Amino acid sequence: MLLFFIIILAFFTRSFFWFYGYNENSEVTFWTGLVLHGDGYFSYSKLFIENLYKEGLSLNSINYDWFRWYQVIYPLYMTPIFLFDLHPSLYIFLLHHFFLMITILLIYLSGSLIGNKWVGLIAALAYACQLHIAFWFNFTLPSVTFHFHLSIFMYCSLLAWKNMNLFSIFLCLLSGLVLGFIRPEGFLIFLSGFLILTVLVLKQLLKIKTLIFSCLIFLVSISLIGYFSFKNNVNLQNKILANTHVGWGLYYGSQESPTNAAKVDEMLHEMFNKCNYKNDNDPLKRGEWWWCSKLGIERIKADPINYITVLIKRFPSTIYPSFYREGISWRYKLVMRSTMFFITFGILLLFLIRLKNNLHSLYLILLALPIYLIVTIYQNEWDIRTQLSAQVFLLTSASLGWFRFIERILRKYNYFLSK
Repeated sequence: MLLFFIIILAFFTRSFFWFYGYNENSEVTFWTGLVLHGDGYFSYSKLFIENLYKEGLSLNSINYDWFRWYQVIYPLYMTPIFLFDLHPSLYIFLLHHFFLMITILLIYLSGSLIGNKWVGLIAALAYACQLHIAFWFNFTLPSVTFHFHLSIFMYCSLLAWKNMNLFSIFLCLLSGLVLGFIRPEGFLIFLSGFLILTVLVLKQLLKIKTLIFSCLIFLVSISLIGYFSFKNNVNLQNKILANTHVGWGLYYGSQESPTNAAKVDEMLHEMFNKCNYKNDNDPLKRGEWWWCSKLGIERIKADPINYITVLIKRFPSTIYPSFYREGISWRYKLVMRSTMFFITFGILLLFLIRLKNNLHSLYLILLALPIYLIVTIYQNEWDIRTQLSAQVFLLTSASLGWFRFIERILRKYNYFLSK
């Protein structure tokens, strides 16, 4: 019954932003109802169906050049709109709420696996009350879908870590692989989960020193293979450098992150204009993002120490963004700082109280790190949408820490009463 009320609470918090959106003032309201965001997922879904009908279900006919073809999962979820001529707002409203309901259910089940039902309820309630996550509910962006699949991966990973049978391992790997086709950091999360799973499997077969040495050999080998493949293959170099995320990370991410929203927009427009100008004057037409990558690499080579300093300074602003934003409202500060207080102290309590019995929670924290890593490197923009996905893992882990703390307080209280 408590879980049911938490799901209802999540429904109302998300629906509030759908119907009321962002209010600039009392007279003008922006971003209410369905927001067809400029990142192109809605258009990609429409183009996908149009090409299938036009070419007789020939996937090879679709032109992916204008869009990140590997982020295909969310557009696929929207294809029924164009297949059956459905109302976009109603369909996406119901689709996002369905994903939200399952996400909360899986967060509850995951919390129950690492602790008990109360840990699951605390985690589900914390997620339902996270209004920064709710803010993006009505946008045609993959955030809601990514959180849904992250919760599936989290639950499957916990089952695999606990049971270590072939079926649970298969579900863990499959659900992790899907993440990479929703958001680019999904591949890093999958690799982190794969490494954790590999270590847990090999731990049963090898001694700890042999295991550590084998992992180091594997990581060094993979790194060397990747480095020499990139260095000696011009076509591979061009494909990687022409990637949107690589170009964005190397050009925009190699500069100091502004704390002012107008300055962020100014830097982004400068990046777009300069890279497009370079591409327009490039006889090979290698793409604007190839030039962003090239210019970013040149900046990093010119002053590598500054680049490292930028990344180090950016990391805390990725985790605690409200301390590094000018002109934000008290509501923004209250929601974000309350959430990060809950996460930070919950994880600290987890380390202080019976950590040895809570190693699965530590693994969840390790799964969240790639999200912060990729945001630090390439996408520390003004909005914090990207790093919010780490909270699917962190809220669950922190809930166990808070439960252990409350449990200890209650025990001492009962002991005091018994005296």
